[in-house]
Amino acid sequence: MTINVEQDQGWRLLTIVIACILVLHSPLIFNPGYLSHDELQWAFHATEHKGPAFINNLWVDVHAFQYRPLTFSIWMLLSRRCFDHPFLFHAIIVAISALNAGMLSIVLRKAGTSDRAAVMAGLLFGLGPYATYTHGWVATLADLIWVFCALVIALIAIGTTRRWKIWLASLIFTCAALFAKESAVVLPALFLLAWLFDGRRRAWLDATFFAAVPVIIYLGIRLHTILTGAAADSPYAWQLSTVPLNWIKYQLYPIAIDKFGAAEVRSLFYIVLIWCLLLVSLWKAAPRYALAFLAFGTAALGPVLIVQPAAWYGYALSAVIATVMALSWPHMNKWGRFVTTLFVLLGFLHSINLMRIIHGAGEKQSRFSPALAKAVQDGKGKTIALSVENEKDRWIYIRMTHDIHAYHGVRMDGFVKLVNGNEPADYKVQADGSLKYLH
Repeated sequence: MTINVEQDQGWRLLTIVIACILVLHSPLIFNPGYLSHDELQWAFHATEHKGPAFINNLWVDVHAFQYRPLTFSIWMLLSRRCFDHPFLFHAIIVAISALNAGMLSIVLRKAGTSDRAAVMAGLLFGLGPYATYTHGWVATLADLIWVFCALVIALIAIGTTRRWKIWLASLIFTCAALFAKESAVVLPALFLLAWLFDGRRRAWLDATFFAAVPVIIYLGIRLHTILTGAAADSPYAWQLSTVPLNWIKYQLYPIAIDKFGAAEVRSLFYIVLIWCLLLVSLWKAAPRYALAFLAFGTAALGPVLIVQPAAWYGYALSAVIATVMALSWPHMNKWGRFVTTLFVLLGFLHSINLMRIIHGAGEKQSRFSPALAKAVQDGKGKTIALSVENEKDRWIYIRMTHDIHAYHGVRMDGFVKLVNGNEPADYKVQADGSLKYLH
């Protein structure tokens, strides 16, 4: 009977968290278009490579710089079925992340927190700025998958007394996470920290060891490629000297409400002050919360600290922030709760701003890409020059024309260029993303 009650509680928490996220992130679901070139590129791959050879190569080429065969295989399938139905595509992405947030709630509930704290953690995770960006961009599927795998391992580790289940889950889901994204190499570190901070449970040591085995093998095969495979001007080119600044940017991004990407964050006095006050509040609630905030947060970021910052890289960090806040809340004084509430409110304002930008970009793309394909088709081999009416939106059209081989069967390679200022142009991209013929 106890088991049934616990199961009912788990399903109830899962349902509440998923339902809230699906409703509050409905602007991301009902987005008629896409954010960047990745979605358009994979739509091309999905139509051009329908045989098994392309998928097989994703799994065989272990020395590819981005060896993410699980992610790319799923992405290929989704692009083939859903690209022409953006609402469905976005709904799947938001639903996966909502599931992740619900699973985090169940993990915390099984760890002994109250229902309220568990739900609070799930919602803070799933509605925060990092998750909002990740929900809104289809290309972040890899982050959703590896964090999902981490949560499955945590759920099994904390929910069973059968050690063999933990061993098997750690091996299988760590392998799946590594096939999804390189960031999964941090899993053993996260589980080891869980052992240190969660009463030295033997389950976490089991998870650490059996997650470490595939990670060590993976690094033995791929470490050289990861460290040397990126071009010098690539955002994936790594540099140890940037680690401190990148770490600060990731900490401050949730409350940098006017910033779209993590790389844009500046250490403004007010957001630095709020973050420092949050850390003090966590320390006053209990030093272990502040230490967990710093340790787990740094481990969750791991290797992304050495490359150019990006908002979706902080998806796992968002789970850490939400968990520590929810666990520390009952132990905070009024001042600590005020600071935490301020941090959360600024984060939600940031999420709203991100939803506005992402939805707006999708609306523009839904008009721009079909109109551009028609213009290229009508041009009969002529290069189409485009000017942009609103310069603040130029970044959208740079993305939407970058390395796009084809759109709905119309070849785009070499037939499109964006011009600057008053340079001659054939079409003007209007404020809503449509094209105006200029001759």
